[in-house]
Amino acid sequence: MAYQVDQSGKIEQTNKNTVIALSNSTHATIILKAKDKRELQDIYRAAGKPKVFSVQIFSALTYLLIEKAKIETGMVYIDKEYPGHEDIIKSYINQLISKRGKIRLDSEHIRFTLVGKTSNCHLIGYKDWKRGRADFKVTKDDILAMVLNYES
Repeated sequence: MAYQVDQSGKIEQTNKNTVIALSNSTHATIILKAKDKRELQDIYRAAGKPKVFSVQIFSALTYLLIEKAKIETGMVYIDKEYPGHEDIIKSYINQLISKRGKIRLDSEHIRFTLVGKTSNCHLIGYKDWKRGRADFKVTKDDILAMVLNYES
């Protein structure tokens, strides 16, 4: 089984919500509201780590969506949202898989590809992004609890 993951509303666009979508024959979406993104960005700036803000938040959201959708087998193809940062995104996701112990997705089953605008995954994510809602909602506190456990 293969799954695609796509983002609507970039993390760094803090005036807009972000929705991450996952799909194959089934689908799920997760949302982080713009207000929470602004607060997280302020925390990252204050900590002197503004450059890792987008990548860590994207990684955490992607992991949470995989966890909530209970994906443990098959390939997960993540859209190349942050070119050149795929290795660090995969590393963050793998750290969360290991530390949280809620899913058992093998590292080699996470890959990066281009998810087109006509893919079902993109269409589902974009629709929920436009509506401002998703299957799962994440807050600033949910993200902070996760990213504070990353190894720097």
